[in-house]
Amino acid sequence: MIRTLNKSVTKYDSIEQIFKLEYKELGKQLRMVILSDYIRKGQGFEAEKDLGQLGQIGVVPIFDYLRLKVPFAQSKIGILTGGYVVIPTYALAQFHDIAGLMGINPADINEQPISYDPLYVEISFKGEKKEQLVEAITRLFEAGGVYVLVGTQALLGEGWD
Repeated sequence: MIRTLNKSVTKYDSIEQIFKLEYKELGKQLRMVILSDYIRKGQGFEAEKDLGQLGQIGVVPIFDYLRLKVPFAQSKIGILTGGYVVIPTYALAQFHDIAGLMGINPADINEQPISYDPLYVEISFKGEKKEQLVEAITRLFEAGGVYVLVGTQALLGEGWD
């Protein structure tokens, strides 16, 4: 039964409906976290026509599904996992301000636009600073730089509750 649920692509429609309902009620005050078991980094989608190839549910497919299916979600969603972080390009300045307040050297921040959508950038820190990156993205989320974060359940073990 659990394997069947993990492979169910109808969950994407449910996530979309919940997101739309919550956004309608809360607008810019929305702070939503969607957790999944797997990242599935190589399973992203460039265009809405590609969504017909949805396979197993995961962080990147959920992110791309919302990015492509819900126009007002664009540039308001991000990804936060222990090994993969994506934020909207427009939120970079706010992210750098937060990182500066945390004492993070700008030279230690790596930014790489995601290959299939220039509105988003992958963020990483040089060295072993995973906890600082999670904290910086959490602060960005709390400040409204991102309304929705899609991540792995491991976030619960990293201070999220």
